[in-house]
Amino acid sequence: SNVPNKLAKLSSLDASRNQLTGLAPSVSQLPSVHSVIISLLEVQLTALDISSNLITELPTTVNRLSNLRRIFIEMNHIRELPSAVCELKKLTNLYIAFNKLTSLPSCIGDLGPTLGDIWLRGNNIPTLP
Repeated sequence: SNVPNKLAKLSSLDASRNQLTGLAPSVSQLPSVHSVIISLLEVQLTALDISSNLITELPTTVNRLSNLRRIFIEMNHIRELPSAVCELKKLTNLYIAFNKLTSLPSCIGDLGPTLGDIWLRGNNIPTLP
């Protein structure tokens, strides 16, 4: 299945505070009705807010959201940020406070030219890469 054509111009998705347990990279991989469906090739998101949910991981296919500028994933249960996030070359804001992170991908510095804000508060990250 495809995301309906009516969503083709969707640029911002706020799915915060919904008790989501995961993020499906495509409709074919939808694990339950409580997942956010993002058809990564059809929807050109610039902002994604999935904060205050029960998400434990960000799919490695997040790098296919190449126009993403802002990610809000604070207040979840994410233990590891996939290195695929480092491929989001337009990312300006990464809000990942209050998760269960103990480190950041070593490539996070590659986002230096565009990344203006990164919120890490409430994690257990002893050193930055």
